[in-house]
Amino acid sequence: MEEARQYMDDALQRLEDSYGRLRASLLRERNSAQLAAFLPLEILVEILSYGGIQTTLLATKVCHRWRLAALNHAPIWSRINMQGKLSQSLLQVQLERAGTYPLDVAFNIVNTRTTVENMGLPNNLLDILMKASSISNLSTRTIPAKWTGPLPLLESLHLVVDPMTPVEDYDLRPPNLRHLSIDFREKDLVFHTMVLRNLRTLHIRSIQDPAYKVLQMVLTIKNLTELVLEKCQSGEDMAIEPTESTEPTEPPAQTANLKSLQLLYLKDAAPLFHSHFLKSDIISPSTNLRIEPYPSQDFQSTTSYSAIWFDFAQEYTLLQHGENCSYTRLALEETLPYDTVYDMAHQYSFANVTSLCWIGANMDNPPFQWLPALRSLTFEYHPPAVGSARQSLGDVVGAYLATSCPQLEYLGISIRRPKTTTAILQRDDAELELPGFLETWTDFYGEIFSKVELYDEYRPQRWTELVETLKMLTWDFEIKAQSLMESFIFPVFPETRQFVLKEEEGPAPFRGFAQTFW
Repeated sequence: MEEARQYMDDALQRLEDSYGRLRASLLRERNSAQLAAFLPLEILVEILSYGGIQTTLLATKVCHRWRLAALNHAPIWSRINMQGKLSQSLLQVQLERAGTYPLDVAFNIVNTRTTVENMGLPNNLLDILMKASSISNLSTRTIPAKWTGPLPLLESLHLVVDPMTPVEDYDLRPPNLRHLSIDFREKDLVFHTMVLRNLRTLHIRSIQDPAYKVLQMVLTIKNLTELVLEKCQSGEDMAIEPTESTEPTEPPAQTANLKSLQLLYLKDAAPLFHSHFLKSDIISPSTNLRIEPYPSQDFQSTTSYSAIWFDFAQEYTLLQHGENCSYTRLALEETLPYDTVYDMAHQYSFANVTSLCWIGANMDNPPFQWLPALRSLTFEYHPPAVGSARQSLGDVVGAYLATSCPQLEYLGISIRRPKTTTAILQRDDAELELPGFLETWTDFYGEIFSKVELYDEYRPQRWTELVETLKMLTWDFEIKAQSLMESFIFPVFPETRQFVLKEEEGPAPFRGFAQTFW
């Protein structure tokens, strides 16, 4: 019986070998008639480059032209992602197809209570490292002790320090490194000056050195464009009580600066970093700055701001500054956000702010007295429930706004519907308070207001009979059919460099193509 079964299996395999090629040939001819098969090669390889290795393998089965395009484009095969299912045979295929093209390697990293190590390492590890231009998720445990490979192609490195690896075993000095990310895991690791001096990007996480030592190191990098300091709070930093006059224990040389810095991100960093970067002239006004959480100490920023966006739903604020419209992004406090706003008004220069956008919450006691140059005001009004603090549209658009902001030209109001439909709301007289503000403006300045845009999601019908009156009180009045925030373009804060490769699933194969067998 076993012999007969084997005979039948052999016969089926011969049939597959005979007719499989014919089937593949027919499908190849069918696919070659599709319009997508005639895409220019440069466009085709650009499309394929957005997919992962599995997408590339599928592309080789579409038609002969797609197969050649995928197989002959080395950059597609150069992304070695060991975080997923990567067999030794597939790795070998990728290395062969990549040829001499520099590799982009992402290791699979596993954290335990005592170690940080890379799993599933290939047999030819050192050869791969020598051919790599970008390496992420590399543990110091993976690097052979005392290994001093030159790594001439390496430009980007994301390194995680293994607590069990002796510091003296690490001695890498890639001469052309431009982008470096290190997770110190609160362990010591010294980099040579030769490695640091050519950096353009530096991310530091969980370093145990005090802030002044980190500053001294960073200030030696002359052409740094991006700096990220995350969880950089040593025991020595925590022992220093943050005050307005706090200075580094050993301050850096006064001549050193980071004027080339385009992006600075301080996340859970010591207060000393906040005060030093914000008070001194180390960074330029065109540097994009992001701080999380909101700085706790009282300090005075010398930067002059031109526009402000408050988003209480996302709990952040953006402040625009510099000739190139750079931004400072600050995380808002989860509790007492308004206190944060008023602290900012005292600590930052708002005298030149011309635009203010406020969403996600009502403007309680708005800080208009610090905004004498304000020209544009866009905000949301949420009718409050009975039992909460009394708030009305007139708290914002009233005599206080008219007298504090004489240059105001634009008013954008979105009245939002309550999220809870069963809530009993306070009396809302927006249809009386807006005309009252416009009349106050006319009486005060002797001319009508420039422009008002209004969206009322709560009670839109109440404005029907007031449209003509409001048009007489403004040069331009318009009731919008959708929220102003839907058409409002919020500025996007620049993203930091992503060192860790994230393999994303591409779209499903085009249904007009049938995969062939090769």
